[in-house]
Amino acid sequence: MEKTLDTPEKRRHQYGVILTLAEFRSAHDGGLGICRGCKTLHEGTPLGAKGLTCRECRKDRVFGPLWFAWNGWIEELPATSWRGRNIKRLLTEGADVGK
Repeated sequence: MEKTLDTPEKRRHQYGVILTLAEFRSAHDGGLGICRGCKTLHEGTPLGAKGLTCRECRKDRVFGPLWFAWNGWIEELPATSWRGRNIKRLLTEGADVGK
């Protein structure tokens, strides 16, 4: 059965890149922001940065890694918000942490 735009899974892919759990952990540990438009990495980005301008595509789509978790933009997690949950669990547990 094909997913429609009404499903959270489809909507989260509609407007930008999705990270894998390994990419999220790497960005978090390295203090990297990621552009949701072109996936350019930005060093020295605060963990909670939102909508900064990308040096490559010039769009305001650079987010700190916490936003990827908070908005469900991590591939292995359910397509729902992770806001308010323990981010440290994402950094230490396996891919089934969201289930």
